[in-house]
Amino acid sequence: MKEWPLRAAGAVLLLASAWYLPWAFTHLNRVALWLSVPFALASLWTVLMTTITTINHWQCRVPKEREVAPGEEPEVLVVIPTCGESPRMVYDTARSVLGQDYPEGRITIVVSDDAHSERTWFLTWRLGQKHPRARVVYHEPPGKGDPCRRGEAKAGNLNSALAWADEHLFNGDYYHQSV
Repeated sequence: MKEWPLRAAGAVLLLASAWYLPWAFTHLNRVALWLSVPFALASLWTVLMTTITTINHWQCRVPKEREVAPGEEPEVLVVIPTCGESPRMVYDTARSVLGQDYPEGRITIVVSDDAHSERTWFLTWRLGQKHPRARVVYHEPPGKGDPCRRGEAKAGNLNSALAWADEHLFNGDYYHQSV
């Protein structure tokens, strides 16, 4: 991807902001300071956040595509940590993963359900029946407050699913990359 349009837009925005902010603070409405000062501070905050965004996006890195020979695709683990989401939405999410252009036999989906929902369990089971070559697993993490739980909320749910995968699927031998 070409980075120059993004950089040019960021540079123009920063130059315009460098002109605008001093002007805004020197032209405050002295009659209605209760309105003009918060407006000027909001403008300052917006410019600050825009500057940070411009700096963060100054260099965009996209990894190079690598061809993988058919049959040599690595195993992929997809963890879907849930807690109270609609079972249908979880089902659709997992189904969309299986709809990717990737061999089903190389994908494992773990639906880690903090709500311990029977309907989510059933839809996960049903998806596994429809896609017998893929591994679709329903996982129930330890409850909140349980001493075996590592982390709160989604973090505890995700940690439990990864520990389960470590023990039951990969024996610790897999590449982990956060997205």
